[in-house]
Amino acid sequence: MKRYPQRRYPSCARDTSWLSRSRQRKAFSLIELLTVITIIGILASIVFASVSHIRALAQSSKCAANLKQLHAAATLWGADHKHRMPDNRFWAYNGEPGSNSYPYQLAPYLGFENMSIGDDPGEIASAMRCPASESETPSTQQWDRTYSINNHATSTSEGKVRSDRWYPASIHQIAHPARMALFMDGTVSPGSGSYWTNAQNTQVDSGGSGAVLSYPHDGTMNVVFVDGHVERFSKEVMVAQYSEAYIPFWRYNEPPE
Repeated sequence: MKRYPQRRYPSCARDTSWLSRSRQRKAFSLIELLTVITIIGILASIVFASVSHIRALAQSSKCAANLKQLHAAATLWGADHKHRMPDNRFWAYNGEPGSNSYPYQLAPYLGFENMSIGDDPGEIASAMRCPASESETPSTQQWDRTYSINNHATSTSEGKVRSDRWYPASIHQIAHPARMALFMDGTVSPGSGSYWTNAQNTQVDSGGSGAVLSYPHDGTMNVVFVDGHVERFSKEVMVAQYSEAYIPFWRYNEPPE
């Protein structure tokens, strides 16, 4: 009977070095681990910066849309009131029909319902509220308002006709509607959330009252002009070019530069 040689198989009990080598290959060194953490941190910072940038752009776009709505409301109001410009304070008020402020308000032209200070305005009041300003300095005004009107783009003050020649009696007197500011990211008292109804050149950097124009979009502000177009200005540009009183940006009867 033919005999075949007996096969010998490796014994794991006798040689386990392959197992230890396998385990060693699966382990991370400290340098490798730190490298991975660093890469994850870099990627996270890039993603965070991108998301923040996109959010800022979205807020600025929403703000520009709000300003266009305010411009449209002011235009409709003017068409119903002999083409006058809005009131420098009452434009943003909320009074019942029959009150002194009611005929001068823009809220009815925005579809707003009456509300009191402190009430939650909800989404219906979005045209009065810049999301970036609300995040930076939450408003304490009606409708959560954060915008101001150019004081010199108004025809009345608390319902009284302004006799000073620096205030236009009607929109037809404005010689350069594409150069004159109408609404803008508002003047706010520092830290208080008290946004002024109107703005002027002394508040570009700092006013005597301490109230200043807000620059909520990464150091810039949005402005809608009398002709309806919107522009964005940095604080540096505003201080350098628009802090003087007698310029077309503020005054309707100043000749263009």
